[in-house]
Amino acid sequence: VQAQDDAEMVDRRLAVGFADLVGFTRLTRRLEEEELGELVEAFETTAADLVAAHGGRLIKTLGDEVLYSADDAGIAAEIGLRLIETMTNDDTMPELRVGIAFGTVTTRMGDVFGTTVNLASRLTSIAPKDAVLVDGAFAEELSRTGDAPISEAEEALAAKERDGADPGYRFALQPMWQRPVRGLGVVEPWLLSRRG
Repeated sequence: VQAQDDAEMVDRRLAVGFADLVGFTRLTRRLEEEELGELVEAFETTAADLVAAHGGRLIKTLGDEVLYSADDAGIAAEIGLRLIETMTNDDTMPELRVGIAFGTVTTRMGDVFGTTVNLASRLTSIAPKDAVLVDGAFAEELSRTGDAPISEAEEALAAKERDGADPGYRFALQPMWQRPVRGLGVVEPWLLSRRG
């Protein structure tokens, strides 16, 4: 099936994420070629290992950036947060930012295309350092699957109905400022974090 997908253009609903090293251009001026190569190789290897270990698919590496996908929003969220946590704990790595979007994606020959991919890339460029930004469709998908409440009020109401039992949410979502994004109109990103 994968071989057939790779040969033909197929539309699928996927979560798509970009992870980008912050300040990479400045680093290229400061580091020797060999040091820069080692940094990029360490980043790409770490990212590839994390994506594979958590059930995602590494689409491609672009030096200071990686592109990955997952069939499940919860898997994509876990990968994004793990990437941030891993890079934050490595003193040799610059800060990282991640953007993830969910929607219909065209896949062909192992690559992904479409508005969802473009939106993930734009979210990455506006994400704060060491943070994960997601789009509204991704936030809704996490809510639909029970991985994150769309609002704290919704979570409090649900907890009351369960007599205070733990809802089992893994992630938290915080709405951010609405802002225009080049070529995509106005978007309302959500800041993704671990619950509690």
